Amino acid sequence: NQHVWRGAYDLKGLQGDMAYNALAGAEILLRYLNDVAEDQKAKPGDLARVTYAVYNSGPGAQARLRGNATPAGLRRVVGAFAEKYHAVLGGHELAVEECYGET
Repeated sequence: NQHVWRGAYDLKGLQGDMAYNALAGAEILLRYLNDVAEDQKAKPGDLARVTYAVYNSGPGAQARLRGNATPAGLRRVVGAFAEKYHAVLGGHELAVEECYGET
């Protein structure tokens, strides 16, 4: 998200350079994973689920997930990822195909 990360990454690189954008995304994902790991003290599956939700919902999502009143949209993101995560763990990698729309 160029608005969230505008001070940390080059906006032109994020918009026009796929490799730069991918590296920035990987750095951000790792940062969230480390933050969630410290915060959650949870199993790997929970770490993956919460990290995905925070990555896709923005930096404030981690605090919202900690609270008792997690917004419905954020709960849906976490639930949708959990379904796909468990499908892949169960050997059904192609179950995530729906993420890519109609083929």
